[in-house]
This record gives sequence, C-alpha cells and structure tokens, in this order.
Amino acid sequence: MDPRRKAAHEVIQMLNESGYEAYLVGGCVRDLLLDRIPNDYDIATSATPTEVQKLFSRSFATGIEHGTVTVLWDQEIVEVTTFRTEGFYEDHRRPSGVQFVRSLRDDLQRRDFTINAMAMDLDGNLYDYFDGHADLESGIIRAVGTAKERFQEDALRMIRAARFSAQFSFSIDPLTQEAMVCCKQDVKYLSVERIMTEMDKILGSPTPHMGFQVLLQTELFHHMPPFTGWQWDQERVGERLTHIPSNCQRAGKWVWFLLAFSTTADSVESRTRECKSSKKDSQLFQSIMEIQAEWTEVKEPDEKWMKPILLRYGWEPVVESYCIQQALYNETGCKWEQLRDWWEEMPVRKVTDLSIQGNELISVVGKKPGPWVKGTLSELCQSVALGEIPNQKEILLKVGGQIATKYS
Repeated sequence: MDPRRKAAHEVIQMLNESGYEAYLVGGCVRDLLLDRIPNDYDIATSATPTEVQKLFSRSFATGIEHGTVTVLWDQEIVEVTTFRTEGFYEDHRRPSGVQFVRSLRDDLQRRDFTINAMAMDLDGNLYDYFDGHADLESGIIRAVGTAKERFQEDALRMIRAARFSAQFSFSIDPLTQEAMVCCKQDVKYLSVERIMTEMDKILGSPTPHMGFQVLLQTELFHHMPPFTGWQWDQERVGERLTHIPSNCQRAGKWVWFLLAFSTTADSVESRTRECKSSKKDSQLFQSIMEIQAEWTEVKEPDEKWMKPILLRYGWEPVVESYCIQQALYNETGCKWEQLRDWWEEMPVRKVTDLSIQGNELISVVGKKPGPWVKGTLSELCQSVALGEIPNQKEILLKVGGQIATKYS
C-alpha cells in the first residue's frame, strides 16, 4: 500500500477508536475509484481541531480557521479537517467563516462537484449522497446542488470545471455549463495567480484542448484576467488550443498558449509579467520565442547556425522551439536525430566548460577586467563548440589574446 495511504488509514483508525467519525474525502476518493494514484489523502472527521490535536501529539494547526490540522504520522504528512459548513462567500472566492458540524453529509454538501463530494471509510464503503460515482462512470462534471450557487460562492470553480474536463476527458453537465455562462463575469474578481495555477494544470493534462474548449464555449476567457486586456481572436485561439503539441513539455506548451493569443518575442516579457510568471519561467518562455522567431527565417538550419543557438540558449529552449516549429509548419529543416547529435558532439556547451578562466585570460592579455573578458570567452566557447579550435589552455589563451584586441 502507498505509504501516504497507509498513514491516512492509521490516522483514521485512531480517530475511529477514539469515538470519532473519520473518512477519506474529496479528490483522493475520486482518484481511487478511477484507479489513479492520488496526489494526497485528505481526511474529514467529526472531531474538532482541538480534539484532533489532543489525540495526536505530533500535530500542528495549519488552517485552524478552516478546521484543518496537520498530523505527522511516521514520516508522512496527513491533513485532517473537521466536518464544516461555510458562511457567505466574500468577493466570490472565500467564505466569511466556517461552522464546525458533526454531519458528514453536511460537509460533503458544501463541495464543488459531485465527483469530489464522496467519502470512503476504512472498509472501502462509499458515502455518496450526490451520485458522484455515477457521474464518474458517465464522465460528467456536475456541480453539487445548485450550480449557480456553487459558482457564486467561488468563481474559481468554473475554471476548475474546465480543468477537470481536461484532466479526465469529461464533459460538463448541461445545467452546470449553463450556470457557468450565467456567472461568467464573476471570474473578473479572481486573482491572476489563482487563474494561472489552473491554466498550468490544464496545459499539463492529457486533453488540454477539452478544458480550453469549455473556457471558450462559456466565454469565461473573455472575463478572466489578464486576458481581458489582450487583443485576441477567438477563432485563432480556439484553433491553436485545439492542437497543442503533445511532444512539447511544460514550457513549450506555455509558449504555444501564448502564441495562440498572438504573443510575439517582443511582447512575451510584458505578457508573462501580467501572468505573474516566475522570473525563471519568463526567461525560458522568452528564449523559446526568440529561437522561434529566428527559426522561421531559416529554411535549412545547419550546424554553423544551430550550434551557436544551442550555446546561447541551451538544450531545453531549442528542443521546445523545435517541437513548436514542427507543429506549426510540419517542417523544421533538420531531423531530430541531427539536432541531438549536434548537441552531444559539442566538446563545450557553456563558457565554464572551457579549459581557461577569466582571470587567466586577464593575466595573459594584461588588460584591466571589463566586458571584453565575457565577450572573448563567449567567442572562444563558440569556436571550440564548432570544432574550429581544441579546448586546450595554451591555444585558448593565444586565440583569446587575438580576440581581445578587438575590444577597446
């Protein structure tokens, strides 16, 4: 048994033996019924947070205002949350307060979709008050209770519906989708960070086009920040997001997504900033876009063109750009095996692979440190990578001295 599941079971057993109800709930139950390995195992219990902490000495409150206590069991972390109902939602995203209850049904009733509103006890008995199992078998995303109420409580649930559609290749229940159209403007209240977390999960899913199709059909995209401030064509976006390259990794899929919205190498920096991307992601997306812009102008990229590109950007951006180029034009001008061979045969791939360091170059040339050092080392690196000179200290210092004279 999965060590995380084993730990969760033992925590449930201890709660049961102490007179409390306790169950696996939510996503882990859904995933177990789908024969998937859950990302985590959440527990819901009739015990209050105080009672949970008294029962488990190795525990601490991580979300006490929402009734959540984290229990350390063996070497695993288990989240235990008290059955609760929620008050009025503020700003379409968070409840004004919670009330602890002793009823499992009341707790499950507050959840977003039927497939996430099931519980399971230690014997594998399923507690399914809203026909989540039937929806799971039918491949349907359906809101618990009245869909409009669920979405007015938290507008992010509409985008999560699209994400679950992409993750599981499920369709949206017609009444649930109708409510999404009705409440679509409420997504404007969501933070960009919350939206981008869902976009990332959709792009990483097996069928991302299904999720994006939902967002387009319900017109949620038209009200989601930051896309409301972008100029984009729905037909173009729909076409591009229907054909996301499956051989791209995360960065390549994000660039494809940005390209669908007519992002260019010149605008990618500002748009990734609006998307609240990390600096690392922003730089990676920028590199892929820059390579893409250059690639489209080269019909047959040869070794002398590609190796400097590989040196400047590294393997990942080049590979992602290759996959995008292939998907856009069904032609890259070179074979994958050729690209891989060029990378593998380069004796150096970055300046630090050279047999000399900047201080040695400065000592031999006799000039004060300055931008010329970086420029000279970069040129030496390219010459070695292209096989024009060997990676030997004496030769590098000699050629480096000649290159250095070009710099004032």
